[in-house]
Amino acid sequence: MNSNGVCEDCQSGTNLEHLAPIGESVVVVIPIASGSEETEHSFSQCVNCGSVWVKQVDSGIGGHGKFYKRLTLGLY
Repeated sequence: MNSNGVCEDCQSGTNLEHLAPIGESVVVVIPIASGSEETEHSFSQCVNCGSVWVKQVDSGIGGHGKFYKRLTLGLY
């Protein structure tokens, strides 16, 4: 894929419906006291500009949450 820079959706990070899954998810489990923390990392790529994203889903003793991060931030 050739890219002419980051698209508007990836720049704003608010509309991520155009991402296509790539690779396999990675799950990291960290034992803590009587429980554990678990984070699942899922990777996606923008079909418009090629930006690569990771979605992190946290669960466990410390709480739960879903976070997105553009891994190609600063590259273009």
